[in-house]
Amino acid sequence: MARLSNARTILDIEAIVTSSDRPGRNRHRWHVKGVECTRESHRYSGSTYAFTIDVLQLRHVRAGRTAWHAVLVTEWWRGAGETDIDMRAIRWLKLLAGKKSDVTAWVRANRDELHLGERPVSLRAAHES
Repeated sequence: MARLSNARTILDIEAIVTSSDRPGRNRHRWHVKGVECTRESHRYSGSTYAFTIDVLQLRHVRAGRTAWHAVLVTEWWRGAGETDIDMRAIRWLKLLAGKKSDVTAWVRANRDELHLGERPVSLRAAHES
């Protein structure tokens, strides 16, 4: 079984919960396919560096109980001022409750439904949209 925190799984999760036919990208709270999504964004800008951290909480509720709860974090680090260059962009996923196999089964079912297949999505393209 693939690792839950691999790049493909992370990109698939974000594509499922923020696809164009669902209102996820610019909202703070929404529901998709039985998952309650909550997004928070934190920003800092100093004289030599700046960063943005997006925290996307995902809670899959089944029969009135939380089946799994995961947090998907995206970090963008860049130079500030005259050195306005991208220094680092990373994503990571942490399962806080539930089973990894339940999350991957949900991703597989919804990825297939959306026909995401092998479509690559870059971190920069996702940030710019």
